[in-house]
Amino acid sequence: MAISTERLELRLAPEDKRDMERAAALEGVKVGEFVRRVARQAARESIAHHHTTFMDAESWDAFSAAVDAPGKPIAELRELFERESVLGR
Repeated sequence: MAISTERLELRLAPEDKRDMERAAALEGVKVGEFVRRVARQAARESIAHHHTTFMDAESWDAFSAAVDAPGKPIAELRELFERESVLGR
C-alpha cells in the first residue's frame, strides 16, 4: 500500500457526515479509510466511463463494417509515402 502523504479537506452537511460515519462503522473501518475507498472507486469508475465508447447495436455494426472494409487509397498520402521513400527517410 502506498504511503498517504496528500491531504484533502472538504465541508460536509451534518447528515452527510453522519451517513459516512455510520457506513464506516458498519464496514468496521475509520471514516477516513471509508471515504478514501469509496472516493477512489468512484474516481476509477468515472475515468473508465470517460475512456469507454458506448454505442447501440446498429452503430456497432456500422463501425465494425467500416473497420473491416478495405481502405481506400488516398493520392496525397501515396505521393507523400513515395516521396519520403525516395528521399531515404
